[in-house]
Amino acid sequence: MVRTLVRSHLVQRGDTYYFRYTLSAHIWELCSSLPTEIKRSLRTDSYSVALDLVSEKLPLIKLIRNCRHAASIEKLFHDISDFTSNPIVEISQPLVNHKLIAVPTFSEAWLSFSNWKTWSDKQAKANQRVFNNLVFFIVDRPVDEVTKSDIRTALDSISKLPQLKRVLIQGCC
Repeated sequence: MVRTLVRSHLVQRGDTYYFRYTLSAHIWELCSSLPTEIKRSLRTDSYSVALDLVSEKLPLIKLIRNCRHAASIEKLFHDISDFTSNPIVEISQPLVNHKLIAVPTFSEAWLSFSNWKTWSDKQAKANQRVFNNLVFFIVDRPVDEVTKSDIRTALDSISKLPQLKRVLIQGCC
């Protein structure tokens, strides 16, 4: 359903993807000074990148649909048409239902995941060792800042670490 909603706001002209959003009639009546439609170039020829950019706008689209205050609609309209950065919607009285979600750190996400999984003790220890190595190379930061490239680089670095071998110590003296 979300993908269908995203595709309804995604238009391709030539090789370039565009974001397109049309204000509904009841919203336009509240703010007749706004244009009836937003068209913005996403400046990409990649379908997956375009989907990501448009999917970031879905919460704003839902807020605009449910909003009944002209000032809030104008602010949201400005935010939805801005693709230069990820605008954070300021929560005001008309936007009470909008919630900002804190992004967990790499360690918090791992803890939640490992508590959810049912591993044997041996598997849990092995997976925890791999995670500890990843955290060493990636550094504990919010998961939305960790990229595939970061993980690839960390795993490559881990593979180059020397293997520890257990040495059996013969009885001494």
